Amino acid sequence: MAPDNLRRSFEGRIQGALYAAEICLVLGLVAWHRQIGRTNPAEFWVSISGIVTIIAFMGMVVMLMIVSWSCLADRRAGSRRWILAVGMNVAVVAVVFFVGEVALRMLVVRTNTGEKLGTLLLYPRQWNKTQAAYQSILDKADQNKAYVVPDGELGWTLGKGRRSENGLYFIGNQGVRTARAGEVISAEPRSCRIAIVGDSFTFGENVAFEDTWGSVLESTLQGHCQVLNFGVPGYGVNQMYLRYLRDVRPWHPDIVILAFITDNVARTMGVYSFLTFPDAGVPFTNPRFMIHNDELQIINRPLLTAREVFSVRAIRDLPFINHDRKYEPTEWDEPQWELLNKSYWFRVLTSLHPVYKFDRPETSISETIKINGALFLKFQQAVIADGAKPLVVHLPSEYDFKSEASEAFGVKVLKSINLPHIDVTRCMRSFPVSELFNAPEVGGHYSVKGNQEAAQCLLRDERAGFQGVAFR
Repeated sequence: MAPDNLRRSFEGRIQGALYAAEICLVLGLVAWHRQIGRTNPAEFWVSISGIVTIIAFMGMVVMLMIVSWSCLADRRAGSRRWILAVGMNVAVVAVVFFVGEVALRMLVVRTNTGEKLGTLLLYPRQWNKTQAAYQSILDKADQNKAYVVPDGELGWTLGKGRRSENGLYFIGNQGVRTARAGEVISAEPRSCRIAIVGDSFTFGENVAFEDTWGSVLESTLQGHCQVLNFGVPGYGVNQMYLRYLRDVRPWHPDIVILAFITDNVARTMGVYSFLTFPDAGVPFTNPRFMIHNDELQIINRPLLTAREVFSVRAIRDLPFINHDRKYEPTEWDEPQWELLNKSYWFRVLTSLHPVYKFDRPETSISETIKINGALFLKFQQAVIADGAKPLVVHLPSEYDFKSEASEAFGVKVLKSINLPHIDVTRCMRSFPVSELFNAPEVGGHYSVKGNQEAAQCLLRDERAGFQGVAFR
């Protein structure tokens, strides 16, 4: 072989071995990173990521031995070709790394959820950047009158006399949604008064007041019943129950409708709304129920204010953070990986597949069923004790129409406690999904048509007991 060919072959062998060693190093670090949070060392040796880690680091050692042997042989021969080969490798790797880092940093978009590369959320989510994002939200909130405001008992509620920035929502002076700003609803006794509690589907997100299903219900009943809308965006079953106890009771309604979507059951298991609604930018604290000695108790009172939440040193320092179903420790910055996590290359590679997930007894499926079941029963008992009729109504979300499950998880919770309820899903299935829901980019709530059908389906259900009222 010609000397030039020998030289190129030698340099190619060293560079190839170095590239292979570097690839093995990156692969090993990414695989090892997936072991974050494992407490049982034995799991490492049988897990896929553990096996990949071992093979990758063994491969790196072998490649480095080849490089070392080649460089030593070249040096003994009195040549310095190995210096050129190693230098070329270092230069190529440095250029690729630097250019890639700059490009990634330019392409990354910062959101309330975290940093995103396209649709890819980059892990770990960095607490200091989350703090900074929400501090700016809080500073802005201090200057504006939002229609949803903090509440020391409920977490958040509707601000009395407020209106939304877009002018679509008006809150009356008694804290319920109304047709006009600052409207005062007559509290005089009525022949029939219906109170509805729920989340944004009940509040009527993205539609005018007269198009909400509660307003449609009232107009269809031809003035026989007054319908009061106590729906609050973002509520879980826990907050619906508490809202009834504090805000609905004084109105002495004849019928109380707790209208929920399945996601409300999951929200009950949250503590911090920035985790439950990462894209919404809501910095509230959720009252978290647990069962102790067969009794429901709120474990996190007094509720932290938004400023208190974002003043802690690290997310793991937040009180009761392990009781939040959306908290995944492996998704957040870990001190031992701080140096590597400064590289966006590494963050992209480790974010392509989320790390190992860990179940906690505080947020398990069984605990979710138990706590929500207890809340539904407490609601029913409280309403009956107040001399009113309780109606628990499952409203389908768009997910329920697309899911292959025979019934929604929230309905399964109700059946587990044998609680009478109304599910309007089957009734609403007679209409195309595109007619019932607004586009996902505006929230995916009921359209005007969806609100109308939800009300009509409820009215037609014999268990609701509206058949004796003259309809239009």
